[in-house]
Amino acid sequence: MAVRVISTGVMALARTEVAAFTGELGRRVRRRAETTSPVASGKLRSSIAVGRVTFRGLTSSVKVSTNTGYGLYPEEGTGLYGPLGQVIRPKRAPFLVFQPRGLGHVIRVRSVKGQPGQHYMRDALIAAIRTL
Repeated sequence: MAVRVISTGVMALARTEVAAFTGELGRRVRRRAETTSPVASGKLRSSIAVGRVTFRGLTSSVKVSTNTGYGLYPEEGTGLYGPLGQVIRPKRAPFLVFQPRGLGHVIRVRSVKGQPGQHYMRDALIAAIRTL
């Protein structure tokens, strides 16, 4: 008696299972990132989305991202705490002018240190991997 294993069928089944696992991991990361992301207006939190699972050879991946345009700044930090490690200074004026939330007046300063990274995406990935 001879047994034949059709490798394309086995690979297709394995690919389906790996895609399901990768997709579930992406959804876990999204849920965790939504609960730990910084909240000012809720725009960042509501913009976190999971892309579709893609394959490159035998490697699967899924993209968990935000489309706000500023989602990287709370993740990595800004100014002294960010990738460039420099204070934030005005480019076209002598002062930076802004009004912090909850303050009734405007503040003028020559520079600010920036904000430390809050790493909500990195921590969400680590937490999701630990639950596996």
